[in-house]
Amino acid sequence: MLRAIRQKLDAIDYYSADRERTGWTRLREAALPFTLLITLPVVALINLTVQQPVDGQEVTGAFHRNDDGTLIASFDDLEDNSTSTDASMNYGRDDEGRRYAGNFSLTTQHADRGWPLVTSIQQLPLAGSVNLIGSSSRLNFRALAADHHALQAINAAIEDARAPAVIRAADQSVHETSQFPIRWVGSAMIWWALLYLGLSVALIAAEFITTRIQRRIAFRARHLRKQGLCPTCGYDLRGLEFSERCPECGDLSW
Repeated sequence: MLRAIRQKLDAIDYYSADRERTGWTRLREAALPFTLLITLPVVALINLTVQQPVDGQEVTGAFHRNDDGTLIASFDDLEDNSTSTDASMNYGRDDEGRRYAGNFSLTTQHADRGWPLVTSIQQLPLAGSVNLIGSSSRLNFRALAADHHALQAINAAIEDARAPAVIRAADQSVHETSQFPIRWVGSAMIWWALLYLGLSVALIAAEFITTRIQRRIAFRARHLRKQGLCPTCGYDLRGLEFSERCPECGDLSW
């Protein structure tokens, strides 16, 4: 019984003894502070590069043209579902005698930024399409030139407060970004865990592969030495006078 206890104590002393610190050991120890150091920059980079556009509310409207050719834009009433600006309707003149000239639809958009948690939300410019009488196809609202008469008419309607509140708010807050500090912390914790786990697994795999290669090289060298060959180039050293170096490659042969 005493012998068994002594063997257990010897085993404990063996496994608890300090081991020689290798390069791989130092790399594994440095993985923790390194990942902590780069986590915040990684989350910030993901917040800038990863975004998912999300459509908001769609608002429609119509174009009418004055007798002098000036284009006027008007928005539909969001609370009046009977109002429509489909191209097949509203031909003719409105209540003020202006001729119908086309229709448009605008959609508010924002971008969810960050992964795996949404760390910020950025308001995007209005998106939509413009359909003018005489135009062969619908025009992309964002692709309109600054001096395009349709864009100028819509901007004038927004500035004159004739646009719905949702459109005015989106137009005024295009460059605004809402940050979520709690989600930043949560995303940073998730990214730190992923980085630390990934780096640790990569180091363990690299150490395993390197060790296997080194053992294979050592095994080959021992095998060549037993056969009297140079462990580096395989030159036959049998029958030669003893020398520390191979006459073929100049490497240590014993």
